[in-house]
Amino acid sequence: MRRAVLLSGVLLFPLLVGGCVPHAEISGAPCDCPDGYVCCETLMVCVKVGAQCPLEYPSSSASPCTANSLCDRTEACWIWTEDGGLQGPSECRRRCPQEYPCSQGEVCDLVPTNASPQEDPELLRLCIPES
Repeated sequence: MRRAVLLSGVLLFPLLVGGCVPHAEISGAPCDCPDGYVCCETLMVCVKVGAQCPLEYPSSSASPCTANSLCDRTEACWIWTEDGGLQGPSECRRRCPQEYPCSQGEVCDLVPTNASPQEDPELLRLCIPES
């Protein structure tokens, strides 16, 4: 009996662990790329093997948000708090660390994110509108 319980635990463990791993989008993620993807040298992003490299970096989604966790993993929420209230555009903007370029019409700038307080902001470099 004890052996059967141990054996069933060993067989269920991979299923439990596999169920906890999130499935993240790889295309468009910064290089180094996993198997099945290659680094597109023009933009330093991952693309599927055989896919063409994009000519420009993708635009920010500008999806509504109130926290970084509500944005795609390549974006962060451009929002902060002031006097206890949410301030700012409240939209997901593409991260632009190091030398990653922004798409046309966007510039890379250091901005407050993740509804952090204005007095002690959580700053990230994001692609924001030029205007």
